[in-house]
Formats: sequence, C-alpha cells, structure tokens
Amino acid sequence: MTMETMQPTLKRGRDVWDPIRMPEFEFKKRVEKLTNEMRKRHIHVLLLYGNGQNDYGHPCYVSNYLSKMPLGAIAVITDTGEVALICEGFPRDAAMILPTTWVKDVRSSGGDASQMCVAYLKEKKLIPSTIGFVGVRQWMPYRQFQFLSEATHRCRIVAADDLMTRVRRIKSERECDQIRRSAHIIAQAFETVSHVSLAHLNEKILQAVVDRLAYLEGAEEVRILIGKPKEANWYLRPPEDAAVSEGDTVILHVAVEFERYWAEGMRTFLAKGSSLKEPDLAGAKALYARIMKGLTTGKRVSAFYREAMSGIRRSKVDCLTEYGLGHGIGLSLEEPPLLTGDDVTVLRGGMCLTLRLAAKDRELGAVMIGETVYVSNSGPEILTRNP
Repeated sequence: MTMETMQPTLKRGRDVWDPIRMPEFEFKKRVEKLTNEMRKRHIHVLLLYGNGQNDYGHPCYVSNYLSKMPLGAIAVITDTGEVALICEGFPRDAAMILPTTWVKDVRSSGGDASQMCVAYLKEKKLIPSTIGFVGVRQWMPYRQFQFLSEATHRCRIVAADDLMTRVRRIKSERECDQIRRSAHIIAQAFETVSHVSLAHLNEKILQAVVDRLAYLEGAEEVRILIGKPKEANWYLRPPEDAAVSEGDTVILHVAVEFERYWAEGMRTFLAKGSSLKEPDLAGAKALYARIMKGLTTGKRVSAFYREAMSGIRRSKVDCLTEYGLGHGIGLSLEEPPLLTGDDVTVLRGGMCLTLRLAAKDRELGAVMIGETVYVSNSGPEILTRNP
C-alpha cells in the first residue's frame, strides 16, 4: 500500500538546503559511489530522472533539488564526477534553485527536460557515448522519452536503475537522522491527536491539527489518510467533512517529509469520553513486536515475510493482507525493498523501512499499527515513537 492521497499542486512547506545537517561532502560521497559503479559498467554518463512530488528521489539524491510543482528534473553525472542539474521551469527559476543545492551548473528554461538534457550532452560532446538511464523509462513523459531516445540513437543505452537502487537502499548516518526528524514529527502529531476534544470534531479538523503541528515543526509536506472501520465498506481515504463521534474507531495513517526525507506511521484511536484514546491493543502490539524482531541483518526479505506470515497464522489474527507489511522509505514514500515473499533483497544495517500490521477486530472493526523502523546490526529500532 502506498500513501496515495490528496496532495497540493504546489508544495506549501519548508524548502531548504541545510549544509550543516547535510553538508556538501555528503553529496560528493554519493557522486563518488555512483561514478565508481559507472566505471565498473563502462558507463560514461548517468541520467537520473525524477518527476513531481512523488518520484523526485533519484536527482534529489545527488543534488538536494526538490520541485515544488509537478515538473521533471534530470541530474547528469559523468564518469569524471562532473554534475549538472536540469530543471523544468523558467530561466528565472535557477536563482531560486541555487540556494537549495550544492550543484553549481543548474539549468532551467521554458523547454522540457529532455530537450535541455540533449543540449547539455551535445555541449559536453557526450554523444556518442555509453549512457545509463535511471528513472527515465518509468517516469519521463512519453514524448520527451521518444525525443531523448532519438537524439541519443548513436549512444549505447544502459538500464541502470538497479545501480541506483543498490546505492540508495543503504542510508548514511545523516540520511537516517533526517528520517528520524520526520518520524519525531509524526510521533508528536499522534500525541497531539490524543488530546483533541471530541466536541464538534470532524475529520477535516483532525487533519488541520496534524497539518498545523507538522508545518510549524518545519515539514515540507504532510499526507494523511483516515479510516473508520466500524463503517460499512470502509477503507483508508483522504479526510472528509464528516463528524468524528463517540464510539467511532479512527485509524490515522500519517506521512511527513522533512528536508526531503519521509517517515510514516499508523495509529488506531477510539472516540471515547471527551477525546480520542488509543485502545488496549496488547495482543496486536505483542504480535507486531514479534514480527519486527525478525528484521535482522543478513536475512532475505522473502524469508522475513514467510516468518511474519507464519507468526500471524499461528496467532490466529485475521490479517488484512491487502495493506501489506511495508517497504523501504527515504527520499521516496515507497522504496525497495518491498516486504513481500518475492523480494530476495538481503536486509542490511542502514536500511529504513515501514512496517505495518492491519487486522480485523470484533469490537473495533479493525486495528492498524505502523512504524518507521531503522534496521541496525544490533536489531531493529522504531523511529516513530516519542523517546
């Protein structure tokens, strides 16, 4: 399950590059990792494409650039370590982009990203050469992809998505710190929700409470899904102008982005008395803790999944499998690995994952628990809880 919900066309949160928390040498180390991989595969230039507010992770990884609009961007890396950033927009936009990135060669014009990219490749005499595509086939609009393909027909094109996935999968210490900050805002949001008065409360007010706290804490974006499992045909959905009343079970799925990095969490509340309270979920929490202990380094994701599902069956919990167990998280809300029986990725220290458990409940209708988890060599650590 991905965090697909209502989102603004224009991002309204904080947009910065903090060179103390994420210094320039951090990005240069990333570029060095990529160029080392490029040389192994005899790739002369790597094109990292991203688009909009969901799929920006590849160019952002080396540049810190984040579009506030649904526009495309390409980070170009040569095997000598030269980096350029090509952004869709207007020429005047470059002045606003420069303070948010360490990259000095920033190009923005009224044209699309593919045209600007081809112009750059010709300028640098990189046609013909061996070019690695990352994110290009998946996310670049068809006409742009067609233009780029025709313009580089004399080049050897290499699908290099696996290269980028492998590098991004293991987070650096600084990346993990950014995810911790996002996770801390989520923990604060859930704590605040538990003190909201039920008087005249509706879903939109609940959303506003979470939004306000997160943006005051410096979030770049907040996404919220809500579910009321006592309702017929319920599902997780964007908040509506609907009342939250005594006796309602309310499930909140909250994702927060802070300085490019995401975390997400899920909580189950019961509207009781004058406020929303977390019900006694001792059984579900104990099962969740047992599942989480299986996130140990050196184990394949597929093996973890089989163990988790076996534990769920033994506990006789009626699991809602359509919500999945989770996936990687970081610069994107959903990253590899996927916690499924088909993913053979080996768990390594430095991975950040979402882990969720959704199950039917006789009294509450359904319960959901979800955390952002850091996988370390000494065991998993939950980030979305107050210390």
